[in-house]
Formats: sequence, C-alpha cells, structure tokens
Amino acid sequence: MPSSPVGDRFYRLYALSEVGAIIGAQSRPFASDEEALGHAAALLNLHHGVELWQTHRLVGRLEQGAVKRGERMRPAGTASPA
Repeated sequence: MPSSPVGDRFYRLYALSEVGAIIGAQSRPFASDEEALGHAAALLNLHHGVELWQTHRLVGRLEQGAVKRGERMRPAGTASPA
C-alpha cells in the first residue's frame, strides 16, 4: 500500500452538519495532532462540527457548542478533567 506524502502525519478532516452528517472533507498533512486539531478548530467558523482522523484513528471531534462554552479540546479517547 503506498504511503502518504508525510507518512503517518496525513490527516482527513470531515466537516459536520448540525445533525452530524458529513458535508465536506479534506486531506492534509500536519506536523502533529495538535497542529491538525488547531486547523480543525479554525474550521468551526464555517461548520457546526469537525472530525479529525489519521488513517483509522479518530484524533478528535470538535463541535461549536463545546468551544463556545470554553471546554478544552482533547484528543479522542482522553478523559475529561474532574
């Protein structure tokens, strides 16, 4: 299977509607999960939510409401602070 231009650092971003339907997608290389999450957060100006994937791994799912309430963005699978 051919590798992406930057190996494992190639990400797929899915724009989500208010009901969670995928309404757009883009593939881009990023240096880190944090950089990719920052780009996903910027897309919230245009979309209700964004899912970020790296191959088969869900990196994070961001929604406008969570950011507006001041919740910290966390990579998928991490526990929220108590």
